[in-house]
Amino acid sequence: MQVGILIIVLFLVLLLLRVPAAFCMLITTLVYALVEQSVPQSFIPQAMVSGSASYTIMAAPFFILVGELMNSSGITKRLFKFANVLVGHITGGLGHVNVLVQYCLNNCELYS
Repeated sequence: MQVGILIIVLFLVLLLLRVPAAFCMLITTLVYALVEQSVPQSFIPQAMVSGSASYTIMAAPFFILVGELMNSSGITKRLFKFANVLVGHITGGLGHVNVLVQYCLNNCELYS
């Protein structure tokens, strides 16, 4: 019971010190694992690796990475300029441009 209160207080103190929430959770988890003797030391790295090995969890960071790569390479600007030339003059052209660019990006993903 005392360890649980210590962990909660430590978490709140770290949050008040403006430590990012992810680091607060990491630090309090590591402190709990070191203080509580019932947790085997080999369990910590095993749990960290098994938690990040899920394909569902890894999808979001990889989508963000692909978006950053496309933005830094300039392909998104060129696609939007191309789509704007094709359908930008139509009423509601910005919506049509977005749909056309998404269509192009989805087809690129299917055939790569």
